[in-house]
Amino acid sequence: MAMPGFGRSTIVLWHRYVGLAMAGFLLIASLTGSLLAFREAIDEWLAPRFFVADSPADAPLLDPYVLRERVAAQVGSQGRIDAVVLHLQPGRTARFPVAPNPAPGGGMHVLDYDEVHADPHSGQVQGRRKREGLGLRPEQIVPSLFVIHHSLALPGKWGTLLLGLISLLWTVDCFAGAFLTFPRGRPFLSKWKTAWAIKWRAGFYRATLDVHRAGGLWLWAVLLLFAWSSVMFNLRDTVYRPAMGLFLSFDDSWRSVPLRLQLDRRRGVYAYLVHSTADIRPDVGNTAVLIDADSGAYRGRWLPGAGPAGNVVSNWMGALHMAHPFGLPYRVFVCIVGLAAATLSVTGVAIWAKKWRARSSAKSKRQIAPTNDTSSRPRRPGPLPPQAH
Repeated sequence: MAMPGFGRSTIVLWHRYVGLAMAGFLLIASLTGSLLAFREAIDEWLAPRFFVADSPADAPLLDPYVLRERVAAQVGSQGRIDAVVLHLQPGRTARFPVAPNPAPGGGMHVLDYDEVHADPHSGQVQGRRKREGLGLRPEQIVPSLFVIHHSLALPGKWGTLLLGLISLLWTVDCFAGAFLTFPRGRPFLSKWKTAWAIKWRAGFYRATLDVHRAGGLWLWAVLLLFAWSSVMFNLRDTVYRPAMGLFLSFDDSWRSVPLRLQLDRRRGVYAYLVHSTADIRPDVGNTAVLIDADSGAYRGRWLPGAGPAGNVVSNWMGALHMAHPFGLPYRVFVCIVGLAAATLSVTGVAIWAKKWRARSSAKSKRQIAPTNDTSSRPRRPGPLPPQAH
């Protein structure tokens, strides 16, 4: 039984107007997400110098510590490199994050890049860029797509907060939309079965309605995954972590772990990362050990696919969202899901526009239609009564 004041009509209004409010944002996020499913491939295609070493692949590799020293010398005194890339690949560049050093007059030096890509055979820096910066140069196209996808390229935390709120509304709307597909009559399953089908020959509007409804049903679980994982990325501390912590255990000591042997100056630890059977990604090692930077004491470990249930679920959600596991087939699937989500946004707006025009037209016709009430019409004069003589 529906709660008073919270029946089907209320859910219809929620789905209609929340969907309209989200449509533009989800369209942008879905289309950029479809492209980002192939982030590495597109990035290398646009800027191969950032990924393919100039030296021949059969040339000897430098010692990782020697490589770091050569790269640091080219960065200069304005920046510093706190990482050592231990797993060097022949013919492929090594990426080093760069942080600004303190300026003599106070504050920090301003750098127009925060990462460099270097030849592991010679130590020569082949490219510098902002990892999450905007720009139209080939090497900045993919970083720009990511910034738009993650925060709409808005300054500060505003974009992250806005898309986090949109993601939260999207999560709730997944349940609202699914509820509205449920039939009112019985038998339930035979009537609900029609909601999963698309009647392509029933006219453009009916096909649009069916694509919106059936597409949402067939992809419902995947769309919910992407919606809730977006909340995890954008509203982790304020919404996701408290909500998931109600029924899953977490280990939060490993927030913002670096991706190599790297000094975390703020926390005073070294993070040593390797690839292990506990990793989710087949090509990137995120299994890590934390070492105290002062004493060398063991401070903890990080196992992406093991440990507390909350961490494992969150790691898998993040990996699936970013199309990291399962290779090319899953990346293609994520790309298709992104295009489908964009289609659902467009068809939702089209359905609303069609109904809005129909309601407006019906309202206009009611206002100009002649009334059937004859009491206000002028009467035709009848014959005069006979005169008295």
